[in-house]
Amino acid sequence: MKKGLKIAFCIVYGLALAFVAGVLLYRQFVNKDLFPSLDNRHAVTLCVALTVAVIRLFTRSSGGTGKTLSYYKKFYADIIKDSFEDNKKLQRKFLQAVSLYNRDKFDKSISYLNSILPECKRMNEKYCAEIFLALNYTDCGDTENAIKVYENMIDENIADSTVYSNLMLLYKDNGDFEKSDETGKRAITYDPQNYTAYNNLASSSFHNGDYEQAIEYAKKCIEIKNDFLPSIKLLYLIYSLNEETEQAELYARKAIANGVSKKELQDALEYYMGEQD
Repeated sequence: MKKGLKIAFCIVYGLALAFVAGVLLYRQFVNKDLFPSLDNRHAVTLCVALTVAVIRLFTRSSGGTGKTLSYYKKFYADIIKDSFEDNKKLQRKFLQAVSLYNRDKFDKSISYLNSILPECKRMNEKYCAEIFLALNYTDCGDTENAIKVYENMIDENIADSTVYSNLMLLYKDNGDFEKSDETGKRAITYDPQNYTAYNNLASSSFHNGDYEQAIEYAKKCIEIKNDFLPSIKLLYLIYSLNEETEQAELYARKAIANGVSKKELQDALEYYMGEQD
């Protein structure tokens, strides 16, 4: 609902409640017979009905989250871009599915996205619908179907660096490290500025025991985005595990400057040292 309409509804609602309150006060203290057909119970019922009506008006377009569909359009602007601009009806359906996803109603969102996919005639529309379909599957733990969606996007030639980067993590979770690294490198080839892809590759190399390669990828990540904490913390861990104190302290200071506590760093280090034993 537009802001102006919301204000108008608030005014009407306030006037209605003021009227009911005035009626109750008048009957109670001045002339109880003025409105003989409207007793206190009816007045309370009216107040409740008005309140429910206003709440429904405010939440109808946001699924009860307090966030409008326009909010989701702006929040995911880097994914949506100018998709659906010539089909507002389809755009609304898509954003409703996005709203369901953000409220963890994955089954409903998946069902909704599958129902609108046949209506997505343009490649950018299919990209939006399918990437959120994959995100739904990922977040509800259905890795197999998430992988299928991403692989289908690659086959349809609508994959980008984000698709490859996300798929890399899914392959890694499945223990397919060779595919994971290959896909991560494709993400970087597609977009050399994809710092999350560099971070994912650094993490994968680290868990494979290739600390040298992990350092290279993590440094490339923070070269692009110098406050990206996962790579900063990873560099702290690697240098600490390698007993390179000066470098470890450097990245510890960087992590702390970006909001990480000393205890959090120490706990992470102790965890990985325990894994090595």
